Amino acid sequence: DSKNPYIQEWSLGVQRELTKNTVLDVTYLGNLGTHLETRLAANQPYGYSATDTPEQRAQRYPFYNFGTYGLNGTSFSPAYVLSGDFVGTSNYNALEASLKHRAKDVALLVSFTWGSSMDNTSAVGGAGVESHGWGGPMDAHNLHLDHSKSSFDVNKRLVASFVYDVPIGRGKRYASGVNRATEAVIGGWQVNGIYAAQGGIPFNTNANDNGFVLEAYNQRSNRIGNPNPSGFKKSINSWFDTSAFAQPATGVFGTEKRNDMRTAGLNNLDFSLFKNIGVAENRMTFQFRAEAFNALNHPQLGAPGNQVGAGNFGVISFTQIPGRIIQLGLKVKF
Repeated sequence: DSKNPYIQEWSLGVQRELTKNTVLDVTYLGNLGTHLETRLAANQPYGYSATDTPEQRAQRYPFYNFGTYGLNGTSFSPAYVLSGDFVGTSNYNALEASLKHRAKDVALLVSFTWGSSMDNTSAVGGAGVESHGWGGPMDAHNLHLDHSKSSFDVNKRLVASFVYDVPIGRGKRYASGVNRATEAVIGGWQVNGIYAAQGGIPFNTNANDNGFVLEAYNQRSNRIGNPNPSGFKKSINSWFDTSAFAQPATGVFGTEKRNDMRTAGLNNLDFSLFKNIGVAENRMTFQFRAEAFNALNHPQLGAPGNQVGAGNFGVISFTQIPGRIIQLGLKVKF
């Protein structure tokens, strides 16, 4: 029973020239996703009671014949059935602002996005920190419980990039009359950089579905307190207050909302220094390149352990991108 997923998108923007070479652009952007594909546990039982007989438990399954009774009629082993359903929805709203400046020696772009992405499924097979996203929502009979921030939502993102041709050397603003030997040393330099800073992506804690009686791969914990109480300081060994979460009772869905916390964000600078040397009357150019990725060597923290009761619960044990990487290269243009 497939349906055609579709996206409706709208935007309204204002652009203003501030100076001859500088433009400010501010835009509101929104979209709405309908009939998005997701996965549902088609045979997930309706509720659970410890006093149920095997026959009563069997009747709680939408397709009770998709299972096997034991020879003595006392056990019931249902089949876990995943179906592709087109019941996913999403919406996105964002304010985007950019400042562009172009001049003879420099190009500068600064952009900022303040947005919010909401959905009840972020990808058919899971996204972000959803380790069991392939198994569908926590409760296939109540998708509203999974309506929250998207697992890939980044609420704030700033990116600034620049290209600067140092105006020194022959034909430049400074020292334009130097000889070729001096030009080979002081001329032809170019500096480039891209700086990005953004908030973290959403995640929630996971708990055990005791006895797998709910057949919920994405069982969440009970939230019984504030994960970031007053005076609490985040660290790699304690990203949130783990005492704020508890294992739900057998047969009860967790009370924590989907994606109610965020991982650490990004703070990264990529930087490069180029040196151009023209030869053969500038018909050929040698370009020496020195490039540094994560130039400031900031630790870009990964997601914390999110399984209630696990030894790494609340602990960040990996980084998203490597530490500083420097590479040198030679490029020939002709």
